Amino acid sequence: MCKKLVFLSFLLFLFAVSAQANLVAYYPFEGNANDMSGYGTVANGTLVGSPTFEAGPANFGQALKISTGNYVNCGADSKFSITGPITVCAWIKVNAWTTNWNAIVTKGDTTWRLHRNNATDNINFTCSGVNGGSATGTTNVRDGQWHHLAGVWDGANITLYVDGKVDGTAATTGGSTATTTLSMMIGENATYTGRPYDGWIDEVRIYNNALSAGEILAVMTGAKGLPSDPKPADKATEVPIDVGEISWTPGDFILADGGTHNVFFGTDETSVANAAIANTLGTTLYQGLDVNNVGLDQLEYGTTYYWRVDEVNIPSKPGTVKGNIWNFKTELEGYPLEPAQIINVTASENPVYPDEQEPNMTCNESGLDANDMHSTELATMWLGMADEPGQVWIQYEFDRV
Repeated sequence: MCKKLVFLSFLLFLFAVSAQANLVAYYPFEGNANDMSGYGTVANGTLVGSPTFEAGPANFGQALKISTGNYVNCGADSKFSITGPITVCAWIKVNAWTTNWNAIVTKGDTTWRLHRNNATDNINFTCSGVNGGSATGTTNVRDGQWHHLAGVWDGANITLYVDGKVDGTAATTGGSTATTTLSMMIGENATYTGRPYDGWIDEVRIYNNALSAGEILAVMTGAKGLPSDPKPADKATEVPIDVGEISWTPGDFILADGGTHNVFFGTDETSVANAAIANTLGTTLYQGLDVNNVGLDQLEYGTTYYWRVDEVNIPSKPGTVKGNIWNFKTELEGYPLEPAQIINVTASENPVYPDEQEPNMTCNESGLDANDMHSTELATMWLGMADEPGQVWIQYEFDRV
């Protein structure tokens, strides 16, 4: 029988959301103000004053409760100096407005900022330096409820989303967002201190690209941007060689915006990690799939297979990002057993054999030759005789299967 090795990986083309490519800062506020983006220099926030960690929006664990005199200073790392397309997201629940232009997430007052719109109950997102770079919403966010905010500038339009829907938008006519050496702050404005936010805030995300409406909805709902739930499970062992297929759960950007998968599969981890459509590096390519599984021919025994899962989204400006490397190992063709693992040996009832050749001699190492193989010598092998063919048999019971 011909056995065929199959190798899988996926190339994922996303417009924006990915810790590897576009998520430059991420503050989930799960008991601390650490930057969990994994992008560039870690920009952990410093808690100023005495903010507390309390219950956040549904499905998002804890949130940060801040008020006058409390805020988070995230520093002035260069990754916050985003001059081109940008997205700033946060969940908020307003307790009270204490002054005009209360700061939510800001890089001072001369670059980009997500804040209260003057003295209203609405939100404003501004990118100073961009011609026409200001979007103001109409939704009342001071109603004691959680609201998800997202400010986006894509180079042509600046848009404010509230709860996943467009709340304000404006066309822009050139320019780029100005920069400053001031700190990025959550709940305060480094240019005009004294504009504190009073309320709860959670899931602060900053991207150096513009998210699509579908991606913002996925972020708001806690959707994952990459495929997940691989089958066979990651690092699974003893996978049958006739497992038949590999499958996964598509990322929520595919579910939100549609798209396809490109699939590569192989036994070399480095090749799978670096494979591309233009150069598969010896892996097998399945391109343009609109399903979330790939059929496999029979695999090889005792072999580790690697696969990478990416996706092809349909936003008008897709970016490229790689998914995770998963692997599994197939079953062995045969399994070595220690004598202790054979817990009982029985034979047919009527064979004739000398005492020194009784059935248990086959698993107590007494019947091995010089190469540790079962002996074929009559003096040491198990020997049973019967009147008719087929009447002699031997049976082993193991401690597990």
